[in-house]
Amino acid sequence: MKILVAGDWHSKIHEEPVFNAFVRLGHKVEKFSWFQYFRFDDLPPLLKQMGRFIGRAQNKFIWGSLIDRINRDFLKKVLSFK
Repeated sequence: MKILVAGDWHSKIHEEPVFNAFVRLGHKVEKFSWFQYFRFDDLPPLLKQMGRFIGRAQNKFIWGSLIDRINRDFLKKVLSFK
């Protein structure tokens, strides 16, 4: 069975054990992580602070350009994994 595990993948206590369990059961498993979409570490300090604020707002209200990009990339991943 093909399984796509989608999630934040920010910590190792949620998505990773699910992923590993499916792999151990012999399924073909891939992951989709959206945590990196909200990372702004390579920006200058002021832009990093603004990016984090905007990212938190978009993550909380599930609306905005980052969410649109996540949805587009997720759909591409689903179609390529199909």
